[in-house]
Amino acid sequence: MLFLRQKYAIPLEATPREYFVVAELPYGQQAQADFGQYTLRSAENKRKTVHFFVMMLSRSRMKFLRFSDIPFTIRTAIAAHEDVFHFGIELQVCCWIVACFQFMFKSIPVIG
Repeated sequence: MLFLRQKYAIPLEATPREYFVVAELPYGQQAQADFGQYTLRSAENKRKTVHFFVMMLSRSRMKFLRFSDIPFTIRTAIAAHEDVFHFGIELQVCCWIVACFQFMFKSIPVIG
């Protein structure tokens, strides 16, 4: 990217990051969920990509992590959100997220 900027004289414009403090909510009302992937190497020097879903409660910082050897689909994303409850975390916001997923994607056939 730097090469292209130098070659065509494209200036790098610094954009300041906007952030602010989020209000502290009661326990169980706010969480952040993210998906990711990481490539691991085995003892035989083979590569394996691991996909993961993580949810962290904002107030208590309690974390839930689900690994998968295949990418997440809508069905497995909903299942991961529901597994948070089976883990024993009471989260009111998660109920709403799962209900929205089920409502939005109930008419879409899931393959696999």
